[in-house]
Amino acid sequence: PEFFEKPYFVVPENDAQTEAFLTVRKALQDTGKVALSKIAFGGREHLVALMPAGPKGRSDSAEHGGMMAYIMRYSAELREPAEYFRDIKHVTLHKESIDLAKELIKRRSAKFNPEKFVDGYEVALKELVHAKLKHLPIPQEEEAKPTKGKVVNLMDALRKSVRSGDSEAPARRSAKSAPAAKKPAAKHGLALVKGHGKSRAEAKSTTRATSKRKSA
Repeated sequence: PEFFEKPYFVVPENDAQTEAFLTVRKALQDTGKVALSKIAFGGREHLVALMPAGPKGRSDSAEHGGMMAYIMRYSAELREPAEYFRDIKHVTLHKESIDLAKELIKRRSAKFNPEKFVDGYEVALKELVHAKLKHLPIPQEEEAKPTKGKVVNLMDALRKSVRSGDSEAPARRSAKSAPAAKKPAAKHGLALVKGHGKSRAEAKSTTRATSKRKSA
């Protein structure tokens, strides 16, 4: 995962290229392979991984008939993990602690729902802009209270978490999540979004890619 940087949607350049596009997509899907290539934009050359969109084995449809292009980092851009992990000292792990941790993971496990996670900074910024436009009181941050570090016993912390999970489990099982809102269709063309600014480049190829990330 550390090699992947940004995702982009990939669609055929035009109707005449659709057959070739879907042929390559189907071949990659059936063989379970990822195509590696390079693309130039923003004044430099980037490594890109091309793969069918959607889970493996899903039948082709108008909704999932495209491909994804993932801009990748070069190996030289990544630090060596051993430089940071080598100072971790070996300790003897207790079976009871591992069993409690596994039980806690089992109880807290759920299907990943990306809609539940939001950018707190973006939410606060929107609230600030809204307040200024409507001439409302500016939202104030609560001042963080200094806390003293405490030595926590792992076994006690795990037991407490498991006990708290017992009281939360019934409510969590009975709750139903609302369906995610439909996303707007991706626009054609190569639109690369970085930060709050936009840069646009035209790619001379048989495909067009649109950034999967939403602009501010």
